[in-house]
Amino acid sequence: MTEAVPTAPNPGDPEAHWTNPDPAAQPSGAMVMGLPRMVLESRTRMGPDATPEAVADELRAGGVETTAEAVRQVWDEGHA
Repeated sequence: MTEAVPTAPNPGDPEAHWTNPDPAAQPSGAMVMGLPRMVLESRTRMGPDATPEAVADELRAGGVETTAEAVRQVWDEGHA
C-alpha cells in the first residue's frame, strides 16, 4: 500500500519553506522588484529607442505609480 502525498507543509520539514499555501496573498511583482529593476526590464523590452517618458508610460500602464522624473533618477546609462 502506498502512502498519501501530503499537500500541506509539515512543521520541521526542511523543504516546508518552499511551499506556498496562499499564492494570492503574495505581493505584486512591482513591490518585489523595485523601480530600478522594472526600469531596466522595460528599457530592455523597448530597445535602444527607449526614453524615460516611454518607460514611465509603460510602467504606469502596468499599474506602477511612477513619473518620468523618478525613472530618470534610476536610469543607468551603462545599460542600453
